[in-house]
Amino acid sequence: MAELLDVRSVISLVRRRLRLLAVIALLGLLLGLGLVTWHPPLYTSTSKVLLPDRPVQANGERATWDASTQVSIAESDAVLGPAARAVSPTLSRSEIRSRVRVSAPTPDVVSISARGTSSAAAVALAQAVAESEVAYQAEVTSSLSAAELSALRDRRDALQRTQDAVDDQIVATQERISGENPSSAIGRRDASALTQLTAQQTDLVLQINELETKMGKATGAAGARIIEKATFAERPDLLLWYIAAGLGMALLAATIAVVVMVNVARRDTKLGTRDEIADAVGSEVIASLRSHVPRSVAAWRSLLGSYDPSVAEGWNVRLALAGLGLENLAMGRSENDREVSTERHLLCVVSLQDDVRALSVGPQIASYAASIGISTRLVPEQGDSTAALWAACSTPGSEEQVRPHLRVASRRRTKHPAELTVIVAVLDRRAPRMPRLERTATVVMAVSARSASSEDLARTAVVAYESGFRISGVLVADPDPFDKTAGRLLPHERSQQHPLPSRAGGPRPVSLRESSWTGGAS
Repeated sequence: MAELLDVRSVISLVRRRLRLLAVIALLGLLLGLGLVTWHPPLYTSTSKVLLPDRPVQANGERATWDASTQVSIAESDAVLGPAARAVSPTLSRSEIRSRVRVSAPTPDVVSISARGTSSAAAVALAQAVAESEVAYQAEVTSSLSAAELSALRDRRDALQRTQDAVDDQIVATQERISGENPSSAIGRRDASALTQLTAQQTDLVLQINELETKMGKATGAAGARIIEKATFAERPDLLLWYIAAGLGMALLAATIAVVVMVNVARRDTKLGTRDEIADAVGSEVIASLRSHVPRSVAAWRSLLGSYDPSVAEGWNVRLALAGLGLENLAMGRSENDREVSTERHLLCVVSLQDDVRALSVGPQIASYAASIGISTRLVPEQGDSTAALWAACSTPGSEEQVRPHLRVASRRRTKHPAELTVIVAVLDRRAPRMPRLERTATVVMAVSARSASSEDLARTAVVAYESGFRISGVLVADPDPFDKTAGRLLPHERSQQHPLPSRAGGPRPVSLRESSWTGGAS
């Protein structure tokens, strides 16, 4: 049950801070969109390298490569370093490590995935890493040292360049001979030069073949080779990235905000449920009302003269009056009922300073009592918190009747006695002082949800008790819609109740005291 109440508390907190959460989620959405714009998804290209065959062992079986070892080698600086220098612009060690991923789908195949800011950059990086892997495997499997193999490659490249130059000269000489007289001195000289160039070309071809044969024998018959060149680079759909990043950041921001709000709420000592308020005051909750918060004198006059609650709210006011022992007044009377009771009842509604929602509860009760035919008089205590209400009730002459059966005054003495006199008093939170009241007065406390701590309410109850009054009931203004407690039972009374089996979400057990005059209504 405690866990259920905690969930309800979180839901209630989210509902109260819904606008703030919406703003935070919107900021998270904009942040997610900005991140995708600033760092869009990279293009990805893939290449594959087939590792060379392992030598045959003594038992006649061929050894296999260890996949994890080959992945580690391909991700090492020995392979990634030359690849980083081969692309343009060159990449740093951290950049190429963050952009290259190597896997081994089979023990003898290495798959290389490279990312880049453009399609061409991703393709170039994937191809460079693959070529670097092939070169590394060639050096590792060679019977020559790395320096010797490098010297052979340099010699081969130099011979190849010389052969290309000789080929160009042969072509140029043949073109000259075709336009010359073979028996002339120039023709014979060009023919002799062509013979020498042809002989040189043959010698160069033989030397290159010899070097390649030597290198081939050193590196083995079957070296590593690229079996899949770098594929065309693609990247995810930007629209999907915008949607995912925006919604993800919005959800993350809202979740963090909720966690922060819950942690702050745990340290908040203000009470939110009816049971908590009733326990702090030591009196039961007799009614829950929706408050009106007038800010000016004209707004207070309008509330007093035209307050028209809903049927359910009016019924709550009647239940409150009946719960205070004013059953005769709660029944009301019609316009044709001329008989007016000679009983005089004094009701003092106290609230705490800065609780503006609770301040309107007393005037609402007075206005509704008059609307059902009860002769009512409203007298607010003068103070900073009641300045606008006090001004609305002050009249230069006799008491003013703001609506049928309702008179307002700024003083308690009157020439127009009423069946019900409602006194509205606002007490200081730190040093509350009860107004002077007759001993027959009934004192109730109006408090709105999450406006006062248990210390504030208990301090007020103690001051009332020391002044000779007990708070007869609590009126809760604007209760939390997720609050399923009633505040009708104090802790020792709740502990004595035996819970009855009920369906999930069914009505709570009702005490005999509640059902005797409320019929189980809350």
